[in-house]
Amino acid sequence: MKNLINVWWMFLMQIFVYPIQLFIIPYLISNLGIALYGSYVVYLAIVGILIPFIDFGTSISLQVGFSNLDKKSKQIVISELIGFKLAIAFIIICVMFFLKLTFNSFSWNIFYLLGWIIYSVYSCDFYYLSELKNKKLFLRQFYQKLFFFSSVFVLLFLYNSVQIVLMCLSFSYIMITYLTYKDFKKYGYHLSPTFSFKAILNTLKNNLLYFANNFATVGFSSINTYFIEYNLGSKAIGRFSVLESLNRACLSLISSINSVLFPLLSKEINKKLFLKGLLIFPIYICISFIIYLNRKLIFDFFKIDYIEDSTVVIMLIVLCFDALSRFLGYNFLGSIGKGNIVNVTNIIGLISYFPIYFILKNNFKFETDFNLFAITYLISITIVLTTRIYHNYYYLKKF
Repeated sequence: MKNLINVWWMFLMQIFVYPIQLFIIPYLISNLGIALYGSYVVYLAIVGILIPFIDFGTSISLQVGFSNLDKKSKQIVISELIGFKLAIAFIIICVMFFLKLTFNSFSWNIFYLLGWIIYSVYSCDFYYLSELKNKKLFLRQFYQKLFFFSSVFVLLFLYNSVQIVLMCLSFSYIMITYLTYKDFKKYGYHLSPTFSFKAILNTLKNNLLYFANNFATVGFSSINTYFIEYNLGSKAIGRFSVLESLNRACLSLISSINSVLFPLLSKEINKKLFLKGLLIFPIYICISFIIYLNRKLIFDFFKIDYIEDSTVVIMLIVLCFDALSRFLGYNFLGSIGKGNIVNVTNIIGLISYFPIYFILKNNFKFETDFNLFAITYLISITIVLTTRIYHNYYYLKKF
């Protein structure tokens, strides 16, 4: 019964917390304009790709086994983890200042998102998932979105600038960092860091492939963001990011299933449950048809003038393939102790992006430049999916 309740809270978090972000996009576009909104997306992508370095895969690796520790051992793990994250965050911030002051590599606006980095250090999402406190995790995410939306609606109306949006987002993350502190104090833990060179080395060693997996997962969308912004400008990335946001909102369904089932399947393989999970693919095909048939209404809602039908179709195929790939990788291979295969397939997909992009660019002509990036994205995802289907078939025969 407790597992069903946790599934329900994760479902609420994915359905009500993440997709609701879509509703603020039209407001941002109408107030900032499509070009400034595109710049906002680029800032998020830059900081977003730094977050996996701070987390270093610990949010995944600590979900399994942490709940079996005694309270004293749990506190040691939490303190050493925060010490590790603080050390990595300090190095990253120093490097960012160096790049800005020496090469002027990016805008100072990036530093408005410092609150997001602070949250990534103290978030401890693994604790809520491993201890099955999904309701608390849902409420934290809900409060963060509520604070961000309420503040940005008022302040952006008064001060029309992308800096205001970044500050509101940053302060919303600082707020839920404080809520995390209060939760841990209530449970009898503290968030004081412990700096141990040995613990840092062990974390680097034990979580390297988990980090690579997280980095590769974030890398697909980030590479698209950088390439499109570099080649086509901020207006283009603003339009393309709407499709990306729509895909991420739809993928929130598979994310909720993965987050709940991973700790459970790690303890006991349920072949029937796994096979039922494959229904996720036809479900996403149906979702894609609904999106395509209502694409004009969706574009009007997001204040987007026009996106080619071919680009929409490609991105919807990406959505279906990505959903199935995540289920096959995270739920099955990860649950039977073959998480390294999941990580390696993600890395292969990320590495393949660059050669695929240059081969397509130099040998084929596309209807639009958008399609070049979208098809590159699709082929990379297909490579990941193909390798995971092979390994699922191979290991499934053993059960």
